Order: sequence, then C-alpha cells, then structure tokens
Amino acid sequence: MKKFALKILLVIVSICAFATFISCDSDEPKPGEATRRTILIYMVATNSLNGYDNYDVEEITKALNSCDINNCRLLLYRVSTSDTEAKLVEMLRRNGKVETQLLKNYGVSNKLSLTTKRFSQVLADVKQLAPAKEYGLVLWSHSVAWAYTRSANSDATTTRSRRLEGFGDDFGETMLIDSLADAIPDGMFHFIWGDVCYMGAIEVAYELRNDTRYFIGSPTETLSYGMPYDQNVPCFFETEANLVQACKNMYNFYNNQGGEYRSVTISMVDCSKLEHVAQVCEEISIADKVIDTRDLLCYNSSSNRFFFDFLQVYNQIANDSQYSRLCDAYNDALVYKAATPKFLNTIVIDSENFSGLSTYVMGTSTARNEMAYKQLEWYKRLYR
Repeated sequence: MKKFALKILLVIVSICAFATFISCDSDEPKPGEATRRTILIYMVATNSLNGYDNYDVEEITKALNSCDINNCRLLLYRVSTSDTEAKLVEMLRRNGKVETQLLKNYGVSNKLSLTTKRFSQVLADVKQLAPAKEYGLVLWSHSVAWAYTRSANSDATTTRSRRLEGFGDDFGETMLIDSLADAIPDGMFHFIWGDVCYMGAIEVAYELRNDTRYFIGSPTETLSYGMPYDQNVPCFFETEANLVQACKNMYNFYNNQGGEYRSVTISMVDCSKLEHVAQVCEEISIADKVIDTRDLLCYNSSSNRFFFDFLQVYNQIANDSQYSRLCDAYNDALVYKAATPKFLNTIVIDSENFSGLSTYVMGTSTARNEMAYKQLEWYKRLYR
C-alpha cells in the first residue's frame, strides 16, 4: 500500500510539475487581468514610411522572442498604406512563439487615425482591453512637433520629415500637438517616447507635462529606421522601465553607423520638473527681448530655421544670475541627453552647446507657424 501510494504521489507531482511548466511557457495575460505595464505603439504608416513599419515589427518580434515579458503587455495600433484597416493588436508570446492577437478592428482608416476622436478612443480601448498599473506610449510616424513646414526633405530612405503639421501623417492628415495633449487623459502615461522627427522641443514636453511623467524625443529629424526596438522593448519590460538605457541604445545604435547615418539626437526630461523651468523662463521674459538667431544652433537645416537650441536662446537674453538659475532648473528636469557630432553632415552639434531640447523664437518663421505656436501652453505662459 505504501509503495502504491508513493507511486500515485509521484504521478500527481509529475502532472503538477508539467502543468506548471506549461503555464510558465505561456506569457499571455488572462482576459481582463491588470498587468504591471502596458506599452502602446501608435504606428501610422499611411505615408512614405510604409514598409519601415514592417522592419520595426520584426524587431519587436525579435525582442519578444528573447526577453522576459515580466508581466507586461505590448499593444500596437497600426495602419499603413499596405493595410488601410486600422487595427489594435497585441503582440504576445504564447507557448514559446510570438503571435499577434487582434483586439479591435476600426475599419478602413479614411484619414481618421490622427483625429482626437480616434486617438482618444484607442486610449480608452487600451485601458479596457489591456488594463495595467502603468502605461507607456510610443508615437510612430512623421512629425514636425508643433510646427508646420512645406520645405522639409521628403526622401523616405533618409529621414522621417516631409510636408505636414504637428504629429503624424495619415494620407496627408495630421494632428496638432495641443490636440494630441488634449486627447490624452491627465497622468495616463509613465512615459511618452516620440520616435519621430523634431519632438524634442521644450514646447512639446511642456504641452504633455500633465499627461506623462517622462518624455523622450529628438530635437532634430529621426532617421527612418527609428529606435532599435529589439534593444528597447526589453528595457520597457524591466521591473522599472529602464528608459535611460533605452535612450543610450538609441544613441549607440546610430553613433556606430557610418557616414551620414551616424546621426542622432536624443533627450529625456522629467515633466514634473518643467514648471520650475517655465517659472525661471517667465522671469527672464523672452517676450521683451530681441534675439539674434544667426549664430544659434538650429536643429532644422531648411531655409526656414525655427528649432533653436533651448539654452542657447536663453543664454543670449538672461543675465548671469537668471541663466544660472535656469540651468539649475533645467538640469534638474533633464534626465539624459546625447548627440552625434553632426547630423546628416549638415548640422554641426557642439556637445557643449547641446542642451537636448529646441525652442522657437517668435518672429523667425512663417505666419502659419506663428499661428500654431500661439496655441501652445508654453507660448501662453511666456508671452501673455
């Protein structure tokens, strides 16, 4: 009887162990279960970036095949010229294989992906279908941050810049940065990463300050391959999202390239510290100053120059005491910055004069830009 009971016990233990092995091999969260972190990549490729989305999805798949999911989820809102049906999907690893699970089909995009209604709906769906204690957002498309441009390089093999306004390009439709901020519930995101051109601007970070704790972006263009998702997705899945390492991965990836492809700028700011920065800038009173932009570092190389280095602008108009206090406040908010010595061999970036963010100087661009700028919270704070 003892031997028989022992055999039964061993069988039971073996079954339990096998069941445990099976359950561990599946990283799929239970339906409706709140996970530790949900990452949403908002990917709009109904433009000249069509095809690069496939490249980045391959990188994400590579990451999910090898990294610890760590009770996180990765969702992808995706629409492209190749597939104009906008879909929210989850990329997950099930029984050792990466699969894509459809969460919601929004139908043919019809230039709707960059409306505040659609963006707000997607965020609401994410919270309902993939609830989490913490959320991260990656913005993927074309962009000129808050501005409008008609003269940018539209070579899809080189950069993500083309003729548009604000964030994104959905068959020519875009979203103003203030509309983007309005569409995001206050405090929803732990981080927002602009994997797009020119998002590394004080105006953008300030506009999103109530929506996210950390903001990451590039003051220059971003090359079409974007961030190295195979390296950065594992950083997003760490117990504490390792955003600094993800920034370093972005910098190192491009810094190790040759020729004009050795081109990157990246910065990360703590948005909770930006009110102090704005307060010091308000005291300096840029609205009352005349600024000579000829020798300032400018991050867009077109004839219409308007993305100037933030600290360089204020260094020109502040007295020593004001500038010292501004640097203290800014460095307190700045978490990380890095830049290659040149960008596309046209913009020389002196590391000592690279603050990490750009800013605009009123009166230096088109009436269309001036009109867009006046809608921003940064303008209303400093030029009222």
